[in-house]
Amino acid sequence: MAESSGLQTCLTALRADPQLIWAPVRHHSPMCSWQLGRLFRQHQPDVVLIEGPHDASFLIPFLQDDQTQLPLAIYSYLRESTSPETTPPKTASERVASAEPAPDADEPAATRQLKASRVFIPFAEMSPEWQAIQLAKQAQVPCQFIDLPYAARMPGAAADTERDQLLYDNRKLEEGEYLSALLAESDCDDFDQWWDRHFESAGEASPNEFFSQMHHFCLLMRNLSVDSDPETLQREQFMAQQIRPYLTEGKRVLVVCGGYHCLGIAHFLASDDLSPKPIPEPISVPAPQPLPEHWESGSHLIPYALSRFSKKHGYPAGLTDCGYYQQLWQRLSRQPGPLPEDFTRRYHTDLTTGFMTFLQQKNYPVALPQLTDALVMSQQLANLRGIPAGRSELRESLTATLLKSHQPSDTFFRQWLDDYFDVTAIGHVPPGLPVAPLIQDFRLLTTQLGLPTNFQAGAVKKDLSIYRKPKHRAVSQFLHRLRFLTIPYARLMAGPDVSDPASLHLVRERWQCQWQTETDAALIESSHLGASIVDAARNKLQVAFEQDDPGSIDMVSLLLQAMQMGIQQWLRPIFHRVQQLLEQETNLSALHQSLQILLTCCHGGGIFSTVSTDDLAGLIRHTFIRLCARLPRIDNSYATEASAGWIADLSFMTRQYPTLCPATYFMDAIEACYRLSDSAGLIGACAGVLIRHDQLTDSLEDCLAQAFSRQHSEPEAVGDFLSGLLTTNKSQLLQPDPMLSALNHQLSQLDETSFLTCLPALRRAFTQLTPREVAEFSQICIWETHLNLPAQIPAVSQDTLLAAQQLREQWRTSQIHWGMNK
Repeated sequence: MAESSGLQTCLTALRADPQLIWAPVRHHSPMCSWQLGRLFRQHQPDVVLIEGPHDASFLIPFLQDDQTQLPLAIYSYLRESTSPETTPPKTASERVASAEPAPDADEPAATRQLKASRVFIPFAEMSPEWQAIQLAKQAQVPCQFIDLPYAARMPGAAADTERDQLLYDNRKLEEGEYLSALLAESDCDDFDQWWDRHFESAGEASPNEFFSQMHHFCLLMRNLSVDSDPETLQREQFMAQQIRPYLTEGKRVLVVCGGYHCLGIAHFLASDDLSPKPIPEPISVPAPQPLPEHWESGSHLIPYALSRFSKKHGYPAGLTDCGYYQQLWQRLSRQPGPLPEDFTRRYHTDLTTGFMTFLQQKNYPVALPQLTDALVMSQQLANLRGIPAGRSELRESLTATLLKSHQPSDTFFRQWLDDYFDVTAIGHVPPGLPVAPLIQDFRLLTTQLGLPTNFQAGAVKKDLSIYRKPKHRAVSQFLHRLRFLTIPYARLMAGPDVSDPASLHLVRERWQCQWQTETDAALIESSHLGASIVDAARNKLQVAFEQDDPGSIDMVSLLLQAMQMGIQQWLRPIFHRVQQLLEQETNLSALHQSLQILLTCCHGGGIFSTVSTDDLAGLIRHTFIRLCARLPRIDNSYATEASAGWIADLSFMTRQYPTLCPATYFMDAIEACYRLSDSAGLIGACAGVLIRHDQLTDSLEDCLAQAFSRQHSEPEAVGDFLSGLLTTNKSQLLQPDPMLSALNHQLSQLDETSFLTCLPALRRAFTQLTPREVAEFSQICIWETHLNLPAQIPAVSQDTLLAAQQLREQWRTSQIHWGMNK
């Protein structure tokens, strides 16, 4: 009884002013949009006020432009300026008075945590806010956003540059006690299913009945109380302040907002008059703080993908299967009056027919009778549940009738069903839209550097000599900044790439550049990081630098990226942090990958870096020595193949960079590892290195004999030994003596069972040979077994093999500076 009385009090407060027309909506609901159109035509308001950031109202004319194509989103951002002008350095006397050391000239001007935030307000054709904007245009009445300006929302945390932040966030509401109890009582799986059953199928209701039910639902979700969190109250008070002047002028005002906010807005509207109040006690609302001078804000209109409206893509206020609702709106928009009784049935018939065509394009067997069965089952499910047939019933019936477990392609069926109901449309902004500063900077730089600036330019390939030509280096730095900001514009086809260790020695880069629609959208989405490309890259670099507990590989990669981008002022701070992390690093894999990246940094140290070549060389040498010192401690936690690969890489480093990677430390570590390790693969890898340097104390025949002696307890020991040996010294296998003779001798001693047991590991070892090496090895085997076959290969002396190896190394060294060595 008390709840009924409280509900009536709240409804009375909402209906206190007949000039105020409420349209409480769920964001992106097709039925709310359809009923909104009917409500608009019924009341003919003089002004339309919409929940949305007030400081983005200047974008409404562009949203109403005839050439605007949805979906679009308003992108608003806040950022703390990091320019030197806003953070003046202390004078010498001030530093002395505060006992503060003088700043390093190479240190960045601002080392505080970067503060920034961004938000998206998406619009699709099915969004009630979008329909309200278009209805206002058609009726030629004023329209504006009335929500708290985004510039009044001061962010209190570091910038989140990885995921969308949406202004509409229903998670707190959907996790509330009232809604949880409602779902439990109705046996619905989630809120979307409950919503479909009670609101999205309410086509027979009049606009007044529909929005009255929305008021009931939202009031109960709010527990009939105005009280809420401070930010929500700030927003509702601000919206009331924007509505009151129009009511004072006697105008009919249509307010389109999330249903949850109506009670709060009504309370603040009634605070200065004698209208009934939802609750008698006053509500304390903190005043919004003005934006400090050193903060910047902005709003822009950007293309948006319809798939990003889905909850599956992380949009809290989104809808499940947004493509279903998009097509539902397209059909609803053609029905200005009450819906016919068979509206849903005909809509589902069209959907299933389209799904049959979609499946046939995937070569999935489907027939028309199956679709008829699906439609019948959908209606039967709805009858059993006592509800109209909706999205859930259609999905369940399609799955039940079309999914056949004995067909291999059924693995993809559920994904195809998701894809069919998840449309991937992308909108287009109208011409004449104000250009964001970041896009202006991008266009200026691409013009200066001779890169494509529009779609008509097509794909352009750029071959860059980044160490020899300053202009090429400038192009490379610009493209690396775009890549770091994840702007879809340039793709690195060849050259040193942090994600591909095998490419880190290359010194030429090959890029493919092409402008696309998503390029401008992504640039705008990075506007919260800076007004220019270099500022945005620098600030994102700062965010990455200030992350908690970074790994050594991440920080060394960041150092290389900073060098590639030419962001000089952050190189020394990152370098110092790399030194600290590598000093604490104990993981061999992390040390190995970090060393590879550091060697790449050393290539460009004198050109790109404010960090001296001597500093880099000292860090590389120290890291190499630490890695060598830990080699004898390799245990079973590391894969044998990976460990053998590290040894092979370190062996190459000692030959390629003898001053940076001293062979003495490496050979000491290899000898210790050879003596202490019980892994056949590691013993083989170490033996290969020791043979190359003529320091193997045991004969190769003895090493093989020892591996074969472990055959009964470790069937893979022989294959592992050979695999490790081939990893570090493949040339040993391609000569008859002593390797092949010893191997033949040991294999001939095995019985058939033992041979078959070790054969899989032997095959795995020989997969390291290239096709050409396999052919050479086959000829050697033929010659060794004295078969009377052609193409016999004469024996090659050890001196000749060593000379060939030296020539190969010299060729590799001469080609490395041209990026041709792979």
